[in-house]
Order: sequence, then structure tokens, then C-alpha cells
Amino acid sequence: TVEIILRALRKTKTLLVFERIELLDGADAQDFKFFLGQILAETKGVHVLISSDKSLGLLQLTGVGEDMYELGPLNFRSTVKLFTFCCPHLQSSRERKELLDLLAPETDIPGDAESRSDEVNEKVKSMLGDGIPARILSAAYQMPVEEFNELKSLRL
Repeated sequence: TVEIILRALRKTKTLLVFERIELLDGADAQDFKFFLGQILAETKGVHVLISSDKSLGLLQLTGVGEDMYELGPLNFRSTVKLFTFCCPHLQSSRERKELLDLLAPETDIPGDAESRSDEVNEKVKSMLGDGIPARILSAAYQMPVEEFNELKSLRL
């Protein structure tokens, strides 16, 4: 349990990543802060990266600094790339690359794909979560086959 985790972490240099912590509430949020406090107090080589929509109030933990960085959405090609990487409708790396190249082709001109703000790009961007990683993942895993086929046909 917690002691086993702490024992293992004491012996190593580690980066722990906790994502979407804002989904924890009540007792779970308090337990997480307690657990995190134990990790940070009892280990030397552990660093923690947390993604959240809001501050977690971690400054109350002894010796902990909390820096907030506002991250914008991913660019268009990165949005499509993350979607193709996670989408279970794509079975091979070849299928992923084909869809990426179809929806967001690479150009020789830096920023060219971003500047093409056409109706199809806007539709693709909207279907894939508007560049927000959590929404992109949700779209990738929850998109029905019919909607996936519609997405593929947008550039045909």
C-alpha cells in the first residue's frame, strides 16, 4: 500500500505525473493531498507534475511550491495526431499516418496548416475536441463508427 510505494520511491529518481486531479472531490481530494504530502516529505528524488483545471492549494504542504501554467489548445496537426494515436478505430500505424496526412497534411510552409482556417478544418477541430487534450482523448475513445467515417470523408 502507501508504505510499499514510499519504500520503492525512496530508492529512485522519479517523475510522478497525476492528470486531471480536479476530478477528485471531498475525501478523495483530501486523501490525495495527504498521499502527495507523504511522498514529498519522505522522498528526495521524486518530482511531481500535476495537470488540473484549477489550483489545488498545495502550498499548505510543507516544502512544496505550486506553479501554475496556463496551457492553450494544441495546434491543428497535433490535435489530429493525438486523436489518431489514441483512436481504437485505427488498427495500424499505417492507418494512423494515412488519416493524419488526409486531415492535416504536412506543408513546406511553417504555419500554413494553421492559417488554412477553412470550413473543413473547423469541423475537424470541433469533432476532435477543439485542441484540448482531454477532449481529444474523449473524442478518440467515444466516437461512434458512423461519426468516425464522417470524419474520414471530410477531406475525400
